[in-house]
Amino acid sequence: MRNILHDLGIVPSIAQAAHAAPVQGASIDVTGIGAAGFAAVISAVGGAGGTLTLEHSHDNAAWVAVPAAEAQYHTSDNGSIGTNTLQANKTTFAAYLGARRYVRPVLTPNTSATGYVAGVSGLADRMPLTGGII
Repeated sequence: MRNILHDLGIVPSIAQAAHAAPVQGASIDVTGIGAAGFAAVISAVGGAGGTLTLEHSHDNAAWVAVPAAEAQYHTSDNGSIGTNTLQANKTTFAAYLGARRYVRPVLTPNTSATGYVAGVSGLADRMPLTGGII
């Protein structure tokens, strides 16, 4: 069994709360790391849930949406890649595959979503993960 404790960084990005409007989380500087992504842990949703998406930036000031080719998403209910819909009592993952220096999550509830988002970064050559998804 490999120890990944020292190869991962986990930081809060969006605080635990009931979110009724889009929330942009704290960014991760990807300089010198091999992989970065975010995990949205959702305990309750109102309406049709919402989405977890990513934005990236060269300067940590001017942000644009990450194109589909530079991100991967999935939700813990079925593990299928491509699902970024928020669901109650599920975790939605977003992996960043782009080349810009900074990346941040955007939590967009349709009506409301209660939960938080944590940023995850690590050294790709030491992460025991497959498919590029966290």
